[in-house]
Amino acid sequence: MRTAVILLLISIAVFITSCMVKKQTTTEVATFTDLTGIHIAEPSIKDIMHLYDFDAHKWNGGVFRSSTITNVSFNQTDQVNIQAENEWSSSFPLQRAEKINQFQKSIEDIITKNKQIPVGKNNSSIYFPIAEELNRLSQSTSERKYLLIYSDLMENNPVFSFYKKEKLNEISATPDSIKNVLESQLKIKTLGGITIYLIYQPANTTEDEQYKIVSKFYKELFENKGARVIITANITI
Repeated sequence: MRTAVILLLISIAVFITSCMVKKQTTTEVATFTDLTGIHIAEPSIKDIMHLYDFDAHKWNGGVFRSSTITNVSFNQTDQVNIQAENEWSSSFPLQRAEKINQFQKSIEDIITKNKQIPVGKNNSSIYFPIAEELNRLSQSTSERKYLLIYSDLMENNPVFSFYKKEKLNEISATPDSIKNVLESQLKIKTLGGITIYLIYQPANTTEDEQYKIVSKFYKELFENKGARVIITANITI
């Protein structure tokens, strides 16, 4: 009888503990910084850390990836991680705070490193690296996924350039034809669960008109794949 009571109490304790333990989630943030020209909008550590919301959910995990947009399609990617932890069985709160601070510092170091890279290229490979990263994100098991694109989105190479007036007109008049050309490089998979920020501050009216056309095209392209898309000059908190 005594053994049965002890087993019952243990079972109750295990049940109560399991109810108290919250399932931790992981937030993944990927960024693209356009180095083909000078841009006003740049990655902000404050905005990026806000997306992880460690103030409210310090035991959650985080993944940060940073890539650049240049005149070529394949560029180096930097990645840092902080593992999700169980608040009842892992490190003390102070140790967790230290890990979060180190995670933030690693992100700041990556942002600083990218700012030191010389900007200015004759060509811009926009679509392919973004499509590749979106396809990777679509396969990620992270519960929350963001892609922040700091760029004017102006694809520019010797055979295909958004800077040509006729190409901008084609984007507005027959966007499907442009989509088919781009997707011949790499088809984008289903993007459900991904939030995409298109972040850019035009410096003049010409850039403003160009960006309205191109960002609208990309917004519709990504939304048709299931993503949530926000066009903005900065991430509002």
